Amino acid sequence: MFRFGVPISRSFDHAAMGAAAYEGMQTYMDMGYTTLRDVGGNSLSISRALAEGRIRGPRVYSSGGPINGISGHCDLGLLTVDPYESVFQKRGDTNVATGPDEVTAAVRTILRQGGTHIKVMPGGGVASNFDPLEATTMTEAELRAAVDAAADFGTYVCAHAYSGFEYGAV
Repeated sequence: MFRFGVPISRSFDHAAMGAAAYEGMQTYMDMGYTTLRDVGGNSLSISRALAEGRIRGPRVYSSGGPINGISGHCDLGLLTVDPYESVFQKRGDTNVATGPDEVTAAVRTILRQGGTHIKVMPGGGVASNFDPLEATTMTEAELRAAVDAAADFGTYVCAHAYSGFEYGAV
């Protein structure tokens, strides 16, 4: 997994992850980048610190942790753990939501925390624990809930979906 161009181990704590992200941001600044869009990473607190002038680096427009269903592409819980008890869920690296109401709540929470856009994971992946590539892990109603809640805040939703994914226009 990479964040801001720096490999991040799941064994890193938040301090080490922040230090690695800061180092990556300095590299981007040295390369002339002044703005980054993080689609699917929990960089909300870094984005706020940058906006407040607490740390030096490019502007970061963050989606916060992506939203997906149980066993979705970004469900990072363990087999023996309730998805809502996952450390990744608790620290905002992912948002496991079931049903339109939970998706709406997740969108509003991300936006309240400073997210500028939303990332959803409605399809499967090749590098995730529980979902085959062709899996559909969010319903059309859940996707509509995400889009509607984001639109209420004047922003948009990005989707991680492969080409076989079909719902029509959402």
